[in-house]
Parts: sequence; C-alpha cells; structure tokens
Amino acid sequence: MKPREYEEYIRELFNKQGYTTELTPQSGDYGIDILAEKEGVTYAIQCKRYNGPVGVKAVQEAYAGRDFYDRMVG
Repeated sequence: MKPREYEEYIRELFNKQGYTTELTPQSGDYGIDILAEKEGVTYAIQCKRYNGPVGVKAVQEAYAGRDFYDRMVG
C-alpha cells in the first residue's frame, strides 16, 4: 500500500467512527496527514505505517503540526 493509500484508509476508519476528516496536501503538510473533528474536539493526525516504534522526529512533527493547524490534539 502506498503512503497516500494508507492515509486514505486511516481517514476512512475515522469517518466510520463519526469523525469529520480531510486529508492535508501530500507535501508541505508539517507532518500532519489528516485533520479530524468530532464533538467539538479537533485533531491533527500523522500516519505512520511502521512495524516498530516511531522516532522522536515523528513526535516532534506531530506536535509542531498540531500547532500549525491550530488543533486541540495531535
């Protein structure tokens, strides 16, 4: 599965759980792949299709991307 296909798959899982979602641009997205909202709470989601732990870089990107997109949760 290609990275964008994976992001679309994860987005669909969130949609099925009642979230409103949108995909961010494929580049220049500050590490955030999906923007979501449910019950007034906003989320910035970074998708990683890894088989092990993510590194600190991914966590830093998610933190910075959350602020960039002005979301409550990263």
